[in-house]
Amino acid sequence: ALKVLQDSKFLWNDFLDDHTTQADTIDTWQIWRYDTSQTLDMAASGKFGSLIYSSAFYLDLLGDDWATFYDVPLKRDGAGVIKGGEACMWGESVDASVFMPRVWLRAAAIAERLWCADEDICPFNHEWAVNRLAR
Repeated sequence: ALKVLQDSKFLWNDFLDDHTTQADTIDTWQIWRYDTSQTLDMAASGKFGSLIYSSAFYLDLLGDDWATFYDVPLKRDGAGVIKGGEACMWGESVDASVFMPRVWLRAAAIAERLWCADEDICPFNHEWAVNRLAR
């Protein structure tokens, strides 16, 4: 879960849970275990340089359809610590036969949600999204 990119360190938050004393050496945390309010609390704490929110954007969760991702209460924090999110998928519940149907509409919805998280600027219109994504 550790990648070094031009001397920057990126880790999943399970390392944070297990090694809190080393948290200050990590540049970016990918949050996949906490909900939105916990992630906002982390951003407000001043302890983290940047956060990427992923826990609500898992493509392989059975029962979640693409419209579910539009309802994620993602908000940007005032300090700009939350940089955005990432669509993620584990392979144990997906194979080649279901990959495209599982990924396509969900990833498109997540991309739109992350592109504009402000409901005042980009209100979600279910009927419009259904027509557009069904093409």
